[in-house]
Amino acid sequence: MAKPVSSSLKVRGVLYAAIRGWIRENYSDERYLDFLQGLPKDLHDRMVMFEFDEWYPAGDVYPVYEQFIEYFEGELQESELISRIVEYMFEKSVKGFLRKLVAFLTPPTLIKRATSFWQQVHSQGNIGIEKIAHQHYLVSLHDWKIHRISCLIFEGWMRQLLSVAGGISILTEKVSCSLKGDDACKWEVIYE
Repeated sequence: MAKPVSSSLKVRGVLYAAIRGWIRENYSDERYLDFLQGLPKDLHDRMVMFEFDEWYPAGDVYPVYEQFIEYFEGELQESELISRIVEYMFEKSVKGFLRKLVAFLTPPTLIKRATSFWQQVHSQGNIGIEKIAHQHYLVSLHDWKIHRISCLIFEGWMRQLLSVAGGISILTEKVSCSLKGDDACKWEVIYE
């Protein structure tokens, strides 16, 4: 279960909307209602009454994601499920003109600008990038110490951004984690 987090950390309702939309688009409204019925009352109420653009305590969203993962446990592994939900969120938020604009940026430039994307959904957190070698970088997420699922979502989002910016083969490996006492979550990223 998630550790208590600072009440000052917030996320937008888009993280709740992603679960609702993904289940409804990939399965059915009935399947979504079945998922809702299995939630504890507080999580059920949040999923029924959230507003897409409103801010909510970050610590409240991850128990919903834990239930989401548990609900699909027999069908999809956690990593595949998070990958699919991130791809869904990305497709819904980065489209049209913005997708074309992003495609013109180099992967390092895009990662440098990713903090502005991140802060549209998260109340804080900064993304850093350090070049190790040609097409080999260390990407870090500072000031966002919440839950392991947030790391999986961030990593998936980073992969999506890099693929739009021309990355064909993208390898990521998490090398440090703020939840384990490190100063930031960091990933080694190699792309072609």
